[in-house]
Amino acid sequence: MKPIGRKIIRYESLASTNDVLKEKALAGEREGLVITAKEQTKGRGRGTNSWLSRRDKGLYFSVLFRPHINARDLSIFSLFPAIALVDAIAHQSGLNAATKWPNDIFLGEKKVAGILIEANSASQHINFVIVGIGVNVLHEKVDFPPSLATTACSIKSATGKAVDISDLLDEILSGMESIYAEIENTANWRQIIADEWLKRCFHLGYQVTIKNNSLSKEGIFQGITTTGEALIRTENNILEKITVGDFSLKEN
Repeated sequence: MKPIGRKIIRYESLASTNDVLKEKALAGEREGLVITAKEQTKGRGRGTNSWLSRRDKGLYFSVLFRPHINARDLSIFSLFPAIALVDAIAHQSGLNAATKWPNDIFLGEKKVAGILIEANSASQHINFVIVGIGVNVLHEKVDFPPSLATTACSIKSATGKAVDISDLLDEILSGMESIYAEIENTANWRQIIADEWLKRCFHLGYQVTIKNNSLSKEGIFQGITTTGEALIRTENNILEKITVGDFSLKEN
């Protein structure tokens, strides 16, 4: 395994760091490559969501992995970057950061970072996985549009601290490399990822709502499986496994 971040290509501006890294992955680039940009003009979140990527305000980067995993392991694999991200943000900010299923990072009650996972596979074989990360670092409150002002924050707006973006990147990559080594070399890595992710989750035992197209499920969040699914106990006391959906804390 090559070190994560062994090679970092830095751009002033890109439409999307994930898109550029995908081109390089398809061309045969080795794992560990990191693409960063000072701004993204078309930053993407999950589904059709966009990611606000103001110039010099945040950390926007993507990492290439070529893991030796089966396609059925992709969901649990996709949770591991959040562990490194939470720990780095917590260390840099001095506040407790936390995970929200499946790919959001929160400081207090507001979202500070998000993760976008994109995989290329053939049958059950994973060719590569791109992990795209956006962290709101230096945004002031006025940098967020009204639609995000009540739900998003940055490290600076939450703490008043101007964290160094390069230092934050280094710490995240170091954490990711350590966890990735466990995935590559430890037989029970799925359980390790599930346990470590859950330790950092803030909504265990909370009433939640998960929407997928026209379907909606409500229940108490009970944890995650070793395949990365959310466990929801519904009002009729049935424990259901949820693979995908828009996840929110239930409003009373």
